[in-house]
Amino acid sequence: MRMQSMLITLAMIAITAIGYKWYKQSNQRESTTQLTTLLNAGIPDQMESTEMDQLENAKMVSEGSQFGVRYFNQSLEEAQEQLDDRLQH
Repeated sequence: MRMQSMLITLAMIAITAIGYKWYKQSNQRESTTQLTTLLNAGIPDQMESTEMDQLENAKMVSEGSQFGVRYFNQSLEEAQEQLDDRLQH
């Protein structure tokens, strides 16, 4: 009986140790992936290991951010023109 409880205890300790090691490895892998993703999102063209997909995505993001700026500028110009027309009439 004592031997059986000792084996069960050792098995539980081994399972806990293996689970903890797996958890730490997956957690470390996830944080590395998140860091890489953030770096690629911020400065993908300045990263050492650049892939064509990353550069294309950076270009697409850059063009997308310019869309908002152009839209704002165009809306502002239209509003200025409307205000000028109202003031002139």
